[in-house]
Amino acid sequence: MMHIKKYIDSLQDTVDVDYVYVRLKLLEKLWEEYSAVEDQLGYNDDYEMQQHRLDRGAFKETYCELRARIDRIISEDRLARDFTSAESPIPRALHKIATF
Repeated sequence: MMHIKKYIDSLQDTVDVDYVYVRLKLLEKLWEEYSAVEDQLGYNDDYEMQQHRLDRGAFKETYCELRARIDRIISEDRLARDFTSAESPIPRALHKIATF
């Protein structure tokens, strides 16, 4: 997941939205796999269970942050295409993103 975060963090003004979609699919797959593995783990004591909750919470926060940022990029792309489609067609895959 950190390689996806690094990619999202490195985005400049112009974004290849198709590539962002690929990263979104990878992110969703990682979340599903992580959840499946976590559900199968057993814990021997309260300390392990507590550590598991902390780790899972951190992973979930990172996932949610990345998912929200990717959704925002995709949404901005849709808005940009809708706004400019009447005036002059631009390539779907490239658009300017807002800086945060």
